[in-house]
Amino acid sequence: GMQGQGLLYATSNRGACHLRGNMLGPEVLGVPKMLDRHAHLGKAGVLIVLQHSSAVIDSLCMCKFAGFAIGDEFFARLLSAATGVRYEVQDTLTAGERIWNLERLYNLRAGFTAADDTLPRRFLERPHADGGSKGQVVHLPEMLDEYYRFRGWTSEGVPTPAKLKALGLDSKTLVLFSSDNGPHKEGGADPTFFHSSGGLRGNKRDLYEGGIRVPLIVRWPGRIPAGSGSDHVCA
Repeated sequence: GMQGQGLLYATSNRGACHLRGNMLGPEVLGVPKMLDRHAHLGKAGVLIVLQHSSAVIDSLCMCKFAGFAIGDEFFARLLSAATGVRYEVQDTLTAGERIWNLERLYNLRAGFTAADDTLPRRFLERPHADGGSKGQVVHLPEMLDEYYRFRGWTSEGVPTPAKLKALGLDSKTLVLFSSDNGPHKEGGADPTFFHSSGGLRGNKRDLYEGGIRVPLIVRWPGRIPAGSGSDHVCA
């Protein structure tokens, strides 16, 4: 019956895990404040802060239970004392956000997509039969939309170039945009009318260059000059 906890499990970077930003505090214990556990909107911002904080605690090699007793200010002071560099609370949370986005990028590169930000069907479709959560299911699609917006990701759950730049990660991240091989005729599409193949022969599933070649746009600041092109053939 904890909607925010359901969103946590769906978006955890290592699979469903309560150690990646536990919503038990705000949805059950009232820490730092009590939220209606059955409400499914307005949870994304709180969860994201907790996810960033959990990434910081992991990096400090501390027990997550410490988060129930001390706040992010203490972790910032601890990090400052250990490194000799002054860290404010927002500095540590930004570090946690960098970690979270880097982990997301790693998962995307490994083949995971927004389709993997989900829960077992029974949590989404089968209402509780009794108890305090009677009739409840997890309203995941609506929460995911809000979560992606709060994170500055696309609707497909991909960190945007603007987000990577804001976090200082863009110069270290190779971004690739590609599409399927060749235009198709399904669904009433007319590739001849739209000149979809450009100067290439064939359409999708044809063994000509128009059905085989795949367009690719690459962004890598400091490594690949803007506006440049390449005829390099690879597979």
